[in-house]
Amino acid sequence: MLSPGCYILYTDWLVNGAIFEPLFALPNNKEVNRMILQLFFNALLTGSLYALTAVAFTILYRVLGFFHFGVGLYYTMGAYYAYSLYTLGTSHLLAGIGSILLTGTTGLGLDLLVFRTLRQRKASSQVELLASIGIYIIGQNLISLMFRDNLLSIRGSYSEIGIFFGSASLTSRQLLIILSAQLAIIIVMLWLKYSQFGLEIRALANNESLAKIMGLPVGRILALTVFLGSGLAGFAGFLASLDQNIFPTMGMPALLMAVAAKIVGGDRSLAGVINGAMLIALLQSLSLLILPAAWQDALVFLLMIFFLIFFPSGIPGIKDTQKAESK
Repeated sequence: MLSPGCYILYTDWLVNGAIFEPLFALPNNKEVNRMILQLFFNALLTGSLYALTAVAFTILYRVLGFFHFGVGLYYTMGAYYAYSLYTLGTSHLLAGIGSILLTGTTGLGLDLLVFRTLRQRKASSQVELLASIGIYIIGQNLISLMFRDNLLSIRGSYSEIGIFFGSASLTSRQLLIILSAQLAIIIVMLWLKYSQFGLEIRALANNESLAKIMGLPVGRILALTVFLGSGLAGFAGFLASLDQNIFPTMGMPALLMAVAAKIVGGDRSLAGVINGAMLIALLQSLSLLILPAAWQDALVFLLMIFFLIFFPSGIPGIKDTQKAESK
């Protein structure tokens, strides 16, 4: 996801997808500095969306205990819900709010219909994982059936204001996406840390059996968690649709980046997951200095494999808030 100013700077020298394009081929160091600054802002934009999706994924993973592929579906549904509301004449603001509520409700409904039954039958996490993959595939095909595979958009046709940060620039809409994603993450983190609901989630995530013995309303906690995680994923999809086209498979790349961010950042805290998401976005963005865009995803998974081998707990130095809060 690159802002228009970035394309102008290096279109001429990323020619025909060359594998390595030397930096000294650029006109001068000033031009390189301009490009790097623009790439940092592009990484901030992409990383904010990655981080929001990764937070949604991690919240569901901690409580449900499996890699929920439904997050990719909820991401896609958030964009399509917003598109449907927008075409009915609502504003972008109402379309965004509606996408959160509708996606959260959809995620909760699917959980009650499918995953609660599996939990009652003591199904393993592998079975739940396979069920979530099935839900993603079915949901994606239903979306393709309803909306076809055409590229859709809610961006509108009006011109946007360019906001400059030195030699770099973002559109007003891109800046809104960054601020909205970061604000949502901050609100969720504060709520989970200081509210009674957040305390109950941490208790359930640490030890479900003990939470039941203590009399915590496990069913209610699970329902609220699923609604929260699904709604956040839908909100991330809505924000992405403000700057890019909407299509049925858009959720899978977002899900894969969320999984990579969780592995790189570790499961010790949401802050680690957010750092992992930003690191991934920065790697993808800066790699354009020497590699074609086709290498971006490959570099992310190389980084993920590196962390799995050498730093399985995630980025070193991240405080383990789960242990600290459980004491």
